[in-house]
Amino acid sequence: MTQELNKQEPTKSRKSPKKPCFKVFVGNLPFNITKEDIETHFKPCGTITSVRILTKKDGTPRGCCFIEFADSKSEIKAIHMHHSLLKDRSINVEKTAGGGGNSIVRKRKIAKQRLESALIRRETERKKASKAAPPSEKTSKD
Repeated sequence: MTQELNKQEPTKSRKSPKKPCFKVFVGNLPFNITKEDIETHFKPCGTITSVRILTKKDGTPRGCCFIEFADSKSEIKAIHMHHSLLKDRSINVEKTAGGGGNSIVRKRKIAKQRLESALIRRETERKKASKAAPPSEKTSKD
């Protein structure tokens, strides 16, 4: 009598593809900020899916938060709000690298994203400056 062994191929852990994350870090927030204040300030950017205000162990705010948006256009609009005023404070808005830690890969990712954010802001400032510049005098042919 022959016995068949129940051999199963090792199952590969199939992780579902990660859903794209459109998250920004906002710093230099006033300590009396509320979730509603943040949502109101960033509402013109687009659909906000979550706001997480960071707190200390005693529950007091740390002056920063993470905001997640529904799409990349909203995230880019939020990055353009870098140095905007929220409750009389100039806030810092940067794309987040996600997760934590200090690995070299993460540090490179952060550096790349900061560069991209700076380029986006520089392009926005250039466009604003060109719109604000007086139209050049047109010369007419006589």
